[in-house]
Amino acid sequence: MKKIVNSKRPQFNFDYIQQEIIDVLEHDPNIDEHLMFLATIKEMLRYEDDWARQSPKFIGDYYFPLEEVEEIRHCENFCEPYEVYCELIRVYYLLTNQHGKKIFHKMLNWFPAKNKKYIFLNWPNDFALSLFYPEIVKGNVYFEDIKTKQKFHVVDRDDLLLTSIKETRSPFLSLLVPTDKKFITDMILPCENFAPISLDSADNLSKRNWESYLLHWYRENLRRSCLPS
Repeated sequence: MKKIVNSKRPQFNFDYIQQEIIDVLEHDPNIDEHLMFLATIKEMLRYEDDWARQSPKFIGDYYFPLEEVEEIRHCENFCEPYEVYCELIRVYYLLTNQHGKKIFHKMLNWFPAKNKKYIFLNWPNDFALSLFYPEIVKGNVYFEDIKTKQKFHVVDRDDLLLTSIKETRSPFLSLLVPTDKKFITDMILPCENFAPISLDSADNLSKRNWESYLLHWYRENLRRSCLPS
């Protein structure tokens, strides 16, 4: 079944990209190595040969079949959040799927920031994927998990998160990964116009089943919200 995934990939020179990353790490003292690795793994998975064919069930579970979104796939209200959703799904694949974890460790060995690798190694065990409420305390940003009520202290680079969430009390979908002290993300998906999620239905779900339930809830609500009335 045809899916909305990138089937045509340009030739990719990994040695060149690695050297570019080394140059940035060496010459920009303010670079956040955690965010750089996060951005690297979610983009470079697109260039990993056959990753989708190795895990057809995962692809079928989380990506839309083309025919289901044919009439809205070029709509701005759909395609922009769906692209962020796909980025989140790629990271989720690397952190949870058996084949994805092998790719994750291969990318980790390839990534030049050796002093942070002990932190990155914990990402598959310590990431958080959920709906969160924002909370700002004395300029510090916290994400409160809507299900567990756990609060995550989140790194806010250049007030980007503060700007995007300070005026909302609506929950949003995100995937957080740990640094040495706080958590980071560059994937925030608002859910203001979505039907409320049923937490009663999720009470007894395991962590992985809750994540799957949540991703399907987001995907279906996104599609529904963009369909013509």
